[in-house]
Amino acid sequence: MPLTVGEWRDLLYTRWAQSNLWAVRTPSLESAKKAIEQKATEEGVPMYVSRCPRLFLEPYAPLFSFLKDRFAESKKDLAGFLDESGVYSLHRGLFEAMYGGGVMRREMLFLEELSFEKLRLEETLFSQLRLLVPSPMVWVIEDAQYLSLKMQHFIKEFLKEGSSNLKLVLVVRKSLGSFSYFEDFWEELVQQGVAYELEGEEMPPSAEENLPPLPEIFSYGRVLLYFFHFEETLFLLDKIRSEVYLPEDEITYFFLRGMAHYYRREFQKAIEAFHSGLEKSFDINSEEHTRHFQFYLALSYLAQGDMEQAYKHIYVVYHHGYSQSMAETYGYLFYYLLISGNYQGRWNRDLEILVQQVLAEAERLGFLNMKAYILGVYFMENIQACFVVAKREILFRVCEEMIALAEKLGNEARLAAAYHNLAMVHSILGNHDEAFGYYRKSLDIKERFQNPVELAQIRNGIAYGYILAEKYEEAAGFLQQNIYAMRTLGNITEILLTLVNVGVMLVGTGQYEEAITIFITVEEMRRKTGLIHLPYHSNHELGCYLGICYAQTHQNLRLFGIYQRVKGLIETQSHSAYEDILWLLVQAYFYREEKRKEELKSILQKLILVMAEYRPSLWLLWRHICALFYEVFEEGSSERAMFSSVISRLKEQDLISSSLVSLIENLPSLSPVSIFWNREECLMVAEEVSILQSLEQNLVRMHFLRQIYSIMASTSLSTHLFQKILSIVVTYLPVSSAFFLLLEDFHWQHVASVNDTRVFDPLFVMEKIYREIKPEQRVINLVSQPYWENLVPFKANIYLVPLRRRYIWEGALILLWNESFPMSLEQEELLAMLGEYLAVQVYYKKLLDNLRFLNYDITTGFYKGEEIVQQMRRESARTERYGRKLRNFAVAYVMLENFFHFREKYGENLSNFFLKRFRQYLERSVREVDMVGYMMEGGVVILFPESRVESVEKFVKRLEAFFLDPLNELKDVQKLIPAEKTRKTMEIHCHIGVVDYHTCAEEAETLLHIAKEMALRARANGTLMEVYTLKRP
Repeated sequence: MPLTVGEWRDLLYTRWAQSNLWAVRTPSLESAKKAIEQKATEEGVPMYVSRCPRLFLEPYAPLFSFLKDRFAESKKDLAGFLDESGVYSLHRGLFEAMYGGGVMRREMLFLEELSFEKLRLEETLFSQLRLLVPSPMVWVIEDAQYLSLKMQHFIKEFLKEGSSNLKLVLVVRKSLGSFSYFEDFWEELVQQGVAYELEGEEMPPSAEENLPPLPEIFSYGRVLLYFFHFEETLFLLDKIRSEVYLPEDEITYFFLRGMAHYYRREFQKAIEAFHSGLEKSFDINSEEHTRHFQFYLALSYLAQGDMEQAYKHIYVVYHHGYSQSMAETYGYLFYYLLISGNYQGRWNRDLEILVQQVLAEAERLGFLNMKAYILGVYFMENIQACFVVAKREILFRVCEEMIALAEKLGNEARLAAAYHNLAMVHSILGNHDEAFGYYRKSLDIKERFQNPVELAQIRNGIAYGYILAEKYEEAAGFLQQNIYAMRTLGNITEILLTLVNVGVMLVGTGQYEEAITIFITVEEMRRKTGLIHLPYHSNHELGCYLGICYAQTHQNLRLFGIYQRVKGLIETQSHSAYEDILWLLVQAYFYREEKRKEELKSILQKLILVMAEYRPSLWLLWRHICALFYEVFEEGSSERAMFSSVISRLKEQDLISSSLVSLIENLPSLSPVSIFWNREECLMVAEEVSILQSLEQNLVRMHFLRQIYSIMASTSLSTHLFQKILSIVVTYLPVSSAFFLLLEDFHWQHVASVNDTRVFDPLFVMEKIYREIKPEQRVINLVSQPYWENLVPFKANIYLVPLRRRYIWEGALILLWNESFPMSLEQEELLAMLGEYLAVQVYYKKLLDNLRFLNYDITTGFYKGEEIVQQMRRESARTERYGRKLRNFAVAYVMLENFFHFREKYGENLSNFFLKRFRQYLERSVREVDMVGYMMEGGVVILFPESRVESVEKFVKRLEAFFLDPLNELKDVQKLIPAEKTRKTMEIHCHIGVVDYHTCAEEAETLLHIAKEMALRARANGTLMEVYTLKRP
């Protein structure tokens, strides 16, 4: 029952000491705060009030100042924590960066870095303060419905502890919405007896404080997306929708909204957002944004299963010249088609057309590697086409083309794969001698590489060939090698293929009980690892083999379940001729168990005809079909005569060998084979692999998101270092280890961690360990450190490798290592060398980043004047050198009238903030290659390489309203200007001088002087722009 404010106040007064946490949901924020304030005053404890910092970048500096004033004298530890740890200075820097104009040009990553730190410290702050507060205090958090999941977890832990100097009060406003997961948290607090709801008429939401500038909010939105807080992202975008009106801002807004909906799997809403962004990109004629919106529209339609629309949008990307080649755009779509959930392993006409277009374009442009890759995928998806006689020649031709391409490229890995594919075709067709010859060629090449995964792949292929030839002892030898090496493979696909081949072999030898155990184990392992499809073996095939085993062991109830499941797959999905044969065989066994003789006879007759047409060489199927046929039809029946005529015809056409005819006529018995495997070990390996896969996939996903969202922030995040680290780790370390974390200066945006333990902050623990590392320590096992023993749910070691350059620490590399394979001294030496190498790489990367910043004015983000002059010299030299081809460029000098008086009147901070927003506004309307600089005398210079004066005139015309009154357009600057008593505000006007350069060999300084003179003439004439053309007489 909701309480009145008075009842809740009485309850608060009587039970205040019983809990360290109170929560209240109220329609009137002020009345609830007043009641808490009265109680805090009576108790004689200080109270601090803050809004939930989840939505906006509210700094913690005021809170730290409050704590230092109250407690620093009484307890030095708190002062040390606030000052020496850098937490206070970091948030002070965050405040200055957000509201003082200290953001560098094109370096929105700096804001995102602070946002990442803010998200991390938001969670560590509370866990530290509750321990460090030396005397009682009350902390009231308004709008607690926006608390993050981790903060909610910390609060629940805080409630369990019971005693603390910190008293926490959560205030939730009814008039505002909340995130969906907050309601579960609220219910838990209600059950604990610390949360209450107050009655009363809901008050309209009060006006929010001024929002930070849009670029900062967009930066924070991208950070939320990095951490997959999609609901918070959408809520934040809804809050700022009324502030977004410029086309460039709307493009960023719709992109972020579309990506949030896309990853929430709300594809229709994502399509609507991307369409809106596409229209805005057309308005400003931005090819780069158009390309990205078209591409993500294609992915969204693809996720909905609308192939026609997806194809249309990806074709538009190519048609309008937004991509380098048709092969690239088609190749991307082809790749996403294969990995998307809607594809489901089916090959259809759309994909066939797409592949042919990609191959033709790759051939025309000479993209041999792309062609080889697409051919390989095409072969793998069409391997079952061997059943159809008309397509066998196509597959042989594809294999031959793959071999020729591999030889032309000199790529032995592709050559081995091509030989392997050709061997598989020969195996399926019964040409076992030719198949084993190509298998041997492939194995010889792979053995030189000593790659355990590729060797396992070849052994699986050879074993499958022996199974098809009914040489089960030889097959068991190759499969046994893979089982012994199972833990060192680290590749769940090859492990499962090995077990499937073992199951098929056991079906061939009549060991059906053992085969059932194998197939059930495969199902459990696939469920654990999320592996939906296996290469070479479809879900239909595995289900049919399991049904055959149940039929042979007369488990009719389970056979009925398999029959219904496979029937559902057959009816809803396309299937190959081979799967059709297996399905007919399962039907036959099912009708036999059900004693439905007429249906059984009909199915067997159809099965014989289908086998004769598609798959005359598969011994295992012939054996089962013949056994059933001989059981159902008596000697001398018309069906037996029909069967004999079919076999005779196949023998005359040389489609079956004499040995197969002997098998069909006599059905010799087979002796069982023995193979050693352990079900528990297989499931344990699947558990470990699934966790490693999750780590790896989330790492790649996070890095992929970071690349995508940096597009809209005009930030180029280089992946060179990231890829180099991965390649080194994969090449030189065991497959059983998994790289999953790189720390560079402990900045959160560089941390690719995917562990969300919700118990502690791994980074905080790691920093503590990191500070205690001795110079002689090269590899540290973190499992022996506090908290880390529960990080992973299976037995593993977590190693920290310092990135050390002499005695300077540049970061750390974290490795997850399988405990079954202890790290050797040689591997420790290798990791130590790797740490030193990566330390140098990280150091060089920092140097390059810092060199870039030297060209910028750190206060406003403009290019410095000397950098503009230097670039003009380069342009002038280029124009003189290539005069006929690229014979001109343009320089615009924007004079800011009254800006000197504006600076004198309102001070440096507001003036710099105006310049920063002025620069951001200009940069949204110029090209990426154009440079915007600032001269110390108060003028803005814009360099337009390879442009004519007409382009500059269009640019000025487009921003005419802005140039006439910049302060009126820059709303966020206008809000910060103090109100005047006379109600008169200072105005800033722009006058622009343009120099159109045509091969005249003038000095850069002269060009700037002429442009400034033109701006002065424009001011004297009362016009916006004056143009002067320089050309050689």
